[in-house]
Amino acid sequence: MTEYQALIPVIVPLAIAVLKVLLPRLPKVWLPILAPVLGAAADIALHQAGLAQGPAWLGPTLGAAGVGLREVADQVRKSLSAS
Repeated sequence: MTEYQALIPVIVPLAIAVLKVLLPRLPKVWLPILAPVLGAAADIALHQAGLAQGPAWLGPTLGAAGVGLREVADQVRKSLSAS
């Protein structure tokens, strides 16, 4: 994994947040599906640019991990504000 691929878990939740604003009627059912798709797309773009290496499953996994990290951060923030 390269340092560029390490940015995928940061970029994917930001991209999903932007999509939510740009497409407010986007069904919420599609949001969890978008994370691995956007991760794969970012990884493919990095591979095409020669900035990434590694297996094909890495991009979708990193995209999903980014959404998981965002959920953990949201839960921590909620628990801190409740106490």
